[in-house]
Amino acid sequence: IGVKRSQRLLSSVNGFIAVSSKNKKELLEYGIADEERIAVFPNGVDRNIFYPRDKEEARKTLGWSLDKFVVIFVGHFNERKGLLRLDEAVKNLDDVFVAYVGEGKLRPTAKNTLHCGPVEHARLPLLLSAADIFVLPTLHEGCCNAIIEALACGLPVVSSNLDFNKDVLNNDNSLLIDPHKIDEIRAAIIKIKENPALHKLLRNGAIESASRFDLARRTARIVAWMEEKI
Repeated sequence: IGVKRSQRLLSSVNGFIAVSSKNKKELLEYGIADEERIAVFPNGVDRNIFYPRDKEEARKTLGWSLDKFVVIFVGHFNERKGLLRLDEAVKNLDDVFVAYVGEGKLRPTAKNTLHCGPVEHARLPLLLSAADIFVLPTLHEGCCNAIIEALACGLPVVSSNLDFNKDVLNNDNSLLIDPHKIDEIRAAIIKIKENPALHKLLRNGAIESASRFDLARRTARIVAWMEEKI
C-alpha cells in the first residue's frame, strides 16, 4: 500500500514488536515509528516440547543408523530456504546424510538423502534430537522458528551470516556462512563433523542460548512492555 499510506495508518500505534533487529531497522528507515515505540522480541520456543531427547533412542525409533552423521533441514523446499544449495554442498560427502523436513516444489537429488517430506510438528523434536547438526542456508527471514527449535533441541546450527540471524545466532551456538556459497556450507558441515570438541561446544551453547527464547518468558516480557506503553 506504500510507505506514505503506511505511515498515516500506523501513526497512532503505541508500540511495534519487531522479531529481529533487522525488522526494527526497517521500521526506522521507512519512518513508520521512532525508536521509543519499537521493541525487539525474537520468536520463542515451548521448551516443554522442544528439548534434547536421547539421540540413540531417537535414532532407534526412526530406524536411523547410529553411526551416521546426520544433518537436518527444516523449512519450505524453495530457493529462499536453500534446499538445493544444501543438497549440492553434501553431494560428494559420502559419510554425511541429510533429513529434509518440509514440503514444496524443489527436491534434493543427492543419494545421501535420509528423509524428504513433512512430519507432524509434534514429531519434529524427535527428528531434531536424532540429528547431529541443523543447516539452513536461508536468504531472508523475520526470525526463524526452525532455528530456535533446533537450538532448543541442542543442535549446532549452520546458517546465514545475515542481519536477520544476529539476534539468535552467534559464535557460541553456530557457524555462520554466506548462504549463496556452496563451498562455505560444505566446509562448515565438515568442520563440525570432524571436530567433536567443537560440536560439543556448540551443542552446549545451543542449549544455553535457547533459554533466552523460552516462550513463557517472551510472553511475560511482551505483556509487561505492552502495559507500559498503554
